[in-house]
Amino acid sequence: MSDLDDRRMRCPYCKERGTLQPLEANLMMRRPGYVCEKCEGQTRAPGSRATLVVGSVLGAGAIVLALFMVYASIQVGGDLDGRVYGASMFACLGFTVLVWSLVQFSYPEPLDQPARPSRLWLYLLVALGVLAVLGAAIFGFFYYLHEMM
Repeated sequence: MSDLDDRRMRCPYCKERGTLQPLEANLMMRRPGYVCEKCEGQTRAPGSRATLVVGSVLGAGAIVLALFMVYASIQVGGDLDGRVYGASMFACLGFTVLVWSLVQFSYPEPLDQPARPSRLWLYLLVALGVLAVLGAAIFGFFYYLHEMM
């Protein structure tokens, strides 16, 4: 995002234009959002909704998987110390990601944010690549059937 785009966006708290300054990168995100110079309100990065939804789902999934790991360890029996410790660390990781994404969701997005560029070409290119690999696999399978049988 350019400096011109930063000046066009408005703070959702005080509605002032040109007062948002980008936050420094942290351990979780390269572009965590903006802070208003006037009212010191913090906003999240524009267009970060999908990333935060994926983070929430992965965090909750990691917690459920950790609970399943503990259950499976108890069912197997034997020495539980290492397995339960690993499962609890996995649950802590999932909890951290879940809490982080929910906290980021609590911040509003800036007003008058620029439109995100379309990524339709990227999705079409990935779909074309998948179709090419599947076509090659089907061709190889039928070639194998014809030559070996």
